[in-house]
Amino acid sequence: MFRVFAFGIGYDVNTYLLDRLTDRARGVTEYIRPGGDIEQTVGSLATKISSPVLTDVTLRGDGVEFYDLQPERLPDLFAGDELVVFGRYRGEGRRQRSVTVTGRRNGREESFTTNARFGDENAGSDYVPQLWAARKVGALSRELRLHGPNSELVSELKRLALRYGILTEYTSYLVQEPNQIVVRPMFDRAPAAAPAPRDQAGADAVERSRAEKALAGSAQLSAVVVTGAARSDSVGAARSTEATSTQRVGGRIFVWRDSTWTDIAHGDSLRVVEVAAFSDAYFALLRALPELVKPASLEPAVLVAGRRVSIKIEPGGKTDWAPGELAKLVKDFRG
Repeated sequence: MFRVFAFGIGYDVNTYLLDRLTDRARGVTEYIRPGGDIEQTVGSLATKISSPVLTDVTLRGDGVEFYDLQPERLPDLFAGDELVVFGRYRGEGRRQRSVTVTGRRNGREESFTTNARFGDENAGSDYVPQLWAARKVGALSRELRLHGPNSELVSELKRLALRYGILTEYTSYLVQEPNQIVVRPMFDRAPAAAPAPRDQAGADAVERSRAEKALAGSAQLSAVVVTGAARSDSVGAARSTEATSTQRVGGRIFVWRDSTWTDIAHGDSLRVVEVAAFSDAYFALLRALPELVKPASLEPAVLVAGRRVSIKIEPGGKTDWAPGELAKLVKDFRG
């Protein structure tokens, strides 16, 4: 299959045409700002694509199913490239499993297999879901720009951006002071209709395309537009309401609102289940939903958003569960 690589020089270029062309032909578009070094950019890409290492790349696991990979379609690999993939998987048990990368080189299929351990939650890896979400947000933004409004994609983009504290054109942020931010979830009001396609030429169009590409290729948190507070996962600091109005704990962003640390992904449409802290219901909840352990340390109260329900942990609330009630809550929370 052929590949198309394109260049846009200056701002008087049609990003819609170039990006759709390279997207369908599995290439890339490089945009060179006015005054940029054209020779260096073109030369670097020409040198790279002259040495393909692996094309038509796929990834599979033995005993696990990968899904929601970012990038969704793995790019060709050229000499000197590094491919970083974030994604989700389905599979039971904590054990070593083989992971195989397959592609074509010189007309022949080649495979490379290694072992990886699945099911272990490593300390200090909370940044991984945020990078996965950043890439997906970038990909969704590009999809909306190239293919027009889609309410389902906009809703998913908003959900991810609010859940992981990623700045996008679909979420509204109000910066107050350095390293502090107040986030206004757009779900607090009626969702706006998806915006019409914007101009596809000019400085704004070029910078938008560059920003989407950077976000979709995020490999470190410095590439994700979040606040300084959101890049820290200090539970101890989160206990002081005077220190900051926003905290990131357990991979979620919480804003101090009405004497409660409120997950910015929470919207008025979600029902709320209140659970009494340190009660039998509380400990059973944390056993069933271990992802709530870190947020549950926020005091005096915390509201955590799920897919179809939010859970509020506070001094008052439920102290025990009726038969089947907790199982239904877990199902609704995880969606």
